[in-house]
Amino acid sequence: MKRSILILLGLLFVHITCTPVYSQGHAQADIYWDKAQKLQKEGKIFTAAEMYAKSAEAEKKSSWPRIIDLFSELYLAGHFYALAGKYEISYKYLSEAHETAVKAGDQEKISAVCNRLGFVAEELGMANLRIGKYGSALLFFKTSLENYNELEKKERFADLLNSIGMCYLQTGLLKKAVKYFDEALLIAMGKGDSAKTALVLGNISMAYYDMKDYEKAILLKEEAITALKKLDDKNGIAKGLLTIGCFYEEVGENKKAVESLENALAIREKIGVTTHNIADIRKRIEKIKKELGKNR
Repeated sequence: MKRSILILLGLLFVHITCTPVYSQGHAQADIYWDKAQKLQKEGKIFTAAEMYAKSAEAEKKSSWPRIIDLFSELYLAGHFYALAGKYEISYKYLSEAHETAVKAGDQEKISAVCNRLGFVAEELGMANLRIGKYGSALLFFKTSLENYNELEKKERFADLLNSIGMCYLQTGLLKKAVKYFDEALLIAMGKGDSAKTALVLGNISMAYYDMKDYEKAILLKEEAITALKKLDDKNGIAKGLLTIGCFYEEVGENKKAVESLENALAIREKIGVTTHNIADIRKRIEKIKKELGKNR
């Protein structure tokens, strides 16, 4: 009997060769496993992942795959691919590991793989969201939520619900977006997380703006600014005031638009932040003031 032991993330992985028939496939899987462990100890993460993957593929081709060993090979391939930043490949192997753990009826292994799948799916969701692949992002975020929900890992819920809301916002499904944003907001407020509360309120504000409910959009943005004031986030407050100024300009409330933009400008000049061009803000204020002069 050959035994290789690896303790990872609180889970004991035991690679055991003890089957009715020890085939050539098993032998090859064990050779790759031993190489993977050596590479892992040397800190060669990506190459170790590739070797764990080869071990899993050899195991699957054997006449009688050892299900516990197969889980370990698939899980560690997925885990180390994730550490190497190769999330798509990681997702493939972790998904297979999950299926294997379910077949084995091993709840401890199901929980371990759900935790990694939740993380990897969220990373893939963010990557797809950044490049505008909202459908793919949505699927990954929902997968992540399902896996974390199975573990009752609620600390990730607010971020994931907010991300799902963003996918719906970007695809114009505004009522669905608000539904998920509202759930995220309840969690953030319940935790007293002012930063997340402000972020989600800002997103809900944008959804109502797109629905042309400008009054509600402005009120929500003002609530977001109130949350930012608790953090003394002057740059965030300035951004919020700029947005409100644009909202007021959109609905023809030019006096209020000027007031918000001037307040934002004053904060930016005071803290020396030039992320938004100060000259452009001044030009916008002057343009609105000229409109006000014409209407007198």
